[in-house]
Amino acid sequence: MTRKTSTKAAQVLQVAAKLFEARGYQGTSMDDVAAGVGLNKGTIYHYFPSKSAILFGIYSHAQSLVMASIEKIPPDAPADEALDMLVRAQLRALVEYPSETVVYFQEMRWISEWFDKEQVRVIRELEQVFTEYVINLIQRGIDDGLFAPTDPKIAAFGFTGLLAWTYQWFNPRGRNTPDEVADVFVHLMLHGLCRGTGKVTRPRAARRPLRAPA
Repeated sequence: MTRKTSTKAAQVLQVAAKLFEARGYQGTSMDDVAAGVGLNKGTIYHYFPSKSAILFGIYSHAQSLVMASIEKIPPDAPADEALDMLVRAQLRALVEYPSETVVYFQEMRWISEWFDKEQVRVIRELEQVFTEYVINLIQRGIDDGLFAPTDPKIAAFGFTGLLAWTYQWFNPRGRNTPDEVADVFVHLMLHGLCRGTGKVTRPRAARRPLRAPA
């Protein structure tokens, strides 16, 4: 693939991601994509043989960003620092590629319908690589005494869920920067909401009793 072809294919993916975000994958046609890029449909097929190939290209790009963020973290970095770097990389990717991020999560429940079995396998395997990286990172933090003992798998699922939901509410043009959001996320993951190191609960007598609806 030449540089010109690669640039045009990237443009198709970018335009398609915005259309898929706004209309949904099923609600967007190849004619829509072609019109958005300013090409005829036949030319679009030169770059991507089908609409599902465009969607798979969006997924592949999104997952390549995740893998790149992991590869940039030094293997010997302390677990808390590695977690901090990972959170910041994910949030910056969300700002840089907002439509791709939305489409990735928006269409995830239907990928078995949009893709063939091999494509689904590739997507699931890369997701598992990310999840296992986080599980191992948390376990390493526990082993090194940086993190309190906990179930690393449950903690990893909570961590990935926190990141995955961010696209629903984060506004890149809002008052908070990705790094400011990352500061809050990292603090929650490493320290929680309670002051001090002990478990804090309100005395039972101070709790407001439940009332039946009127």
